[in-house]
Amino acid sequence: AATGGGKKGVIWKWSWEFRWVGVNDLRVYSCYWSPNSTFQEYKDFVSRLETSIRSETSEILISGDFNAKHTDWGCPKNDKRGEVLADMLSATGLVVCNRGNSMTFKRGTIIDLTIATPRTAQKMSKWAVLDEESLSDHFYLSFEINTGSPREVITRTPKIDLQKLKLSLEKRHLLTNVTDAEQKAEYLTDKIQACRRPVHPGGNPRRSVHWWTPDINALRITANHLRRVFQRKRKRLGPTASRAEELDAKSAKRELVLAIKRAKETAWRNLCDQVQRDPWGLPYKPIMGKLTRPSPIPELTVPERLQKI
Repeated sequence: AATGGGKKGVIWKWSWEFRWVGVNDLRVYSCYWSPNSTFQEYKDFVSRLETSIRSETSEILISGDFNAKHTDWGCPKNDKRGEVLADMLSATGLVVCNRGNSMTFKRGTIIDLTIATPRTAQKMSKWAVLDEESLSDHFYLSFEINTGSPREVITRTPKIDLQKLKLSLEKRHLLTNVTDAEQKAEYLTDKIQACRRPVHPGGNPRRSVHWWTPDINALRITANHLRRVFQRKRKRLGPTASRAEELDAKSAKRELVLAIKRAKETAWRNLCDQVQRDPWGLPYKPIMGKLTRPSPIPELTVPERLQKI
């Protein structure tokens, strides 16, 4: 992997399975995973992608060939890779932006995806699979996105520990032998620099979706642990000797899936109940966030326009 920077406001990073570039307040990913890899390698890839996504608080836009099938993006049925990818998208709150059932692969399936955070997905328009020759087995995906004006980058000014600085300056005997003004100024500057409080770059890690709970997180950790135990034993001793570990791993996964389903249902019921109790409270905000602002009335500022209306 490699990381670097170019023009102002642009940073980038790449590894052999995905690359991303950050421009202003948007991180854009390009992903590819080979269909010839093992299922475990695919899960490791999705895990690394999720870690990269959660490390950033800005908006996310992902496009790539994931070689995974799921009904969430128009496939007739799910495969194992599609279930792993769909679980990761649910856990991170990302949405699939594919529209309709147009095939993205010439062999008749949908494995090329456009994924984004909800706010970025709302700004996306004209998503389509182009009927053009691409000199590839895959069709071109086309869409437009309105990023708006770039957000101003605010530089954090380090704060001074005044108590520590006061104690340092009280030791005046350190300056008694210094007669040069430049030396005194340099000494005081060094003292002030030493009393600066550390500034932590970046913001908080990406928050999980609203229905994510510590219990679900614990179930997910347990499921991943049991899956790794089963896979390691199967690799050493074979499938017959690891049957008990396989059943434990499958049971933990079912428990995690059911917990996620129950959490989603509970969160939805709570939201509906809250609408009845307080329609202008929390439910009002996500609904208003989905609505687009109406276009301004033309020539509204023309004299006598309001009187005619």
